Amino acid sequence: MPDYYNELMGIYKQLRPYTDEARLNLTITKVVNTLGNALNENIARIRKAFVDKFDNHLACNYYISGERGMQYSIPLDRNLVNWEE
Repeated sequence: MPDYYNELMGIYKQLRPYTDEARLNLTITKVVNTLGNALNENIARIRKAFVDKFDNHLACNYYISGERGMQYSIPLDRNLVNWEE
């Protein structure tokens, strides 16, 4: 996870451009810390947000899944993703 620090910082800056840099740094540092639980806590919070808004049949396409210490992924068809910079 630490290898993705810079990539995550770039994404966070795009999504939250007015957030204090020190706060972003702290958040991302916690998420990429392989000894902590912040990543799993955030994944659970994201899953809950989708479940609260959609039924499971639709929401499951957006769940972040994977085993701790391994690669995580989102099963959504990549052709449906549009990322503008």
